[in-house]
Amino acid sequence: MIYTILYVIAALLLLDLGLGLILALVMVASSRILEVADHSMEPTLAPRDRVMVSRLLLRVTPAAQGQVVVLQRDGEDLEMIKRIAAAPGETIPDEDKPLAEDEVWLLGDGDSDTVVDSRTWGAVPTSTLTGRAWLRCWPLSRAGPLWASQPPG
Repeated sequence: MIYTILYVIAALLLLDLGLGLILALVMVASSRILEVADHSMEPTLAPRDRVMVSRLLLRVTPAAQGQVVVLQRDGEDLEMIKRIAAAPGETIPDEDKPLAEDEVWLLGDGDSDTVVDSRTWGAVPTSTLTGRAWLRCWPLSRAGPLWASQPPG
């Protein structure tokens, strides 16, 4: 009896480890590395930090407040990284206007006087989002998941 219970526990642990390994491989395989180019996300992300960006994660999870996303605005070559301050259907911070179901309100974590974001552009179509940043991988001293990071406040 006790051996059966131990066998079941061991099998479940191996299954969890296997599924975790598969999930980790899928996340890494569906991601690319992006170098942060400007100061707009300081102190969360600094220039020359490198983050893993997943297009898959952006597609399988709904846009939510606090997520760090990458976008490419029409007519611009460089991708930008910003934080979602209001997701589709939510109310824009400091305003009484709700967003459409295909728009997000993006803000940088940096000083609002020097950051170019939705305060300059207005609402951003979700179709311009190219991925979700989920891991800072460089520098190693600051490596870690971005979904655990909080906007300064």
